[in-house]
Amino acid sequence: MGYSSTLDYVAAAAAAVLAETGLMPHVNAGVMSQHDIQRLKSVSASQGLMLEGVSPALAAPGGPHWGCPDKQPAARLATIEAAGKARVPFTSGILIGIGESRAERLLALDQLRQLHRRYGHIMELIIQNFKAKPSTAMQHHPEPPLEELLWTVAAARIMFGPAMNIQAPPNLTPATAAAALGASSSSSSSSSAEVEASWRALLDAGINDWGG
Repeated sequence: MGYSSTLDYVAAAAAAVLAETGLMPHVNAGVMSQHDIQRLKSVSASQGLMLEGVSPALAAPGGPHWGCPDKQPAARLATIEAAGKARVPFTSGILIGIGESRAERLLALDQLRQLHRRYGHIMELIIQNFKAKPSTAMQHHPEPPLEELLWTVAAARIMFGPAMNIQAPPNLTPATAAAALGASSSSSSSSSAEVEASWRALLDAGINDWGG
């Protein structure tokens, strides 16, 4: 395609969108250096990278992050900090239900809170629940129940206060406990009601953002 790297392509694509449409790109380009972040800042309104988690078990043999150097917490935290130093509005968050404990979720959130207190650049915090996908190594891994997502959202709201935008992706929302047990699932209307109940519970727990 005429580009020497993926980041070269991302920069060119973002520049084209900005020049030809007037839309302001949001860039999620993975682990990056300070130089790369600064370079993309000129063609985007904001950037993002999920921390996902800080549990050492995630990167151990057999863990979901085994053999994935870009998933290492230190590398991701360094990118998030570099964005803060560059004064880039940033989106980050954690992924729950992949083998971490509640305490480790709090630790991951605290790492993000410390960076935000230092630089003030995190504009949105995402609490994303794991969803199993067919034909993947974790296709049989149990998904976290709604109660775990609600607990984590509430903890994030307490830790980050009322000013932070907190999102839980609505397309990934788990069913309520009743729906998970098969209750009230005989019709599309009852299924819709269960989803709406889950969304209401997330709002009550502390989200104020459904995402793009």
